Parts: sequence; C-alpha cells; structure tokens
Amino acid sequence: EGCTDSRRHHAGLLTTADYNNLCQCENLDDIKMHLSATKYGSYLQNEPSPLHTITIVEKCTLKLVDDYKHMLCRATEPMSTFLEYIR
Repeated sequence: EGCTDSRRHHAGLLTTADYNNLCQCENLDDIKMHLSATKYGSYLQNEPSPLHTITIVEKCTLKLVDDYKHMLCRATEPMSTFLEYIR
C-alpha cells in the first residue's frame, strides 16, 4: 500500500513538460492558469488577481508539505523512520 501511495504522490509532481511550459509563462496569472491543470491547482484556485510571487511559493510549498504529512501518516517501518529522519 505504501508503494501505491508513493506512486500517487510521484504522479502529482510537475513533469519536465510542466516546467518547460512554466518557463514560457509571461506573468503570474499564466503560471496560475498552467498550474490549475495540475495537482497544485486546488491550492491556487481561490487566490485573487493580482497574484504575488510569494503566494505561489507558499501554496506550492503547502501542497508538498501536505503530501509529505500524508505519506508520513500512512508509512510503515522502515519508511516511517526514514521520513521522520528527513523531516
């Protein structure tokens, strides 16, 4: 089950294509629009324009922290010890 959980979180990471598309964005609203098609979208959906860089950073960090906490909660030994160690 832990392996399936890891795959689910891995699938939620941005791909090389996502990063390449983000590099083409001309403004922060373009970034928000692109991220809306990813698992990061729900973290940014209620953010009003004009969007600020710090908002994107905070929301993307929050998504990663939430994913980490979810994995830690579901992990069994020895993975739980490893996740606590890197915490």
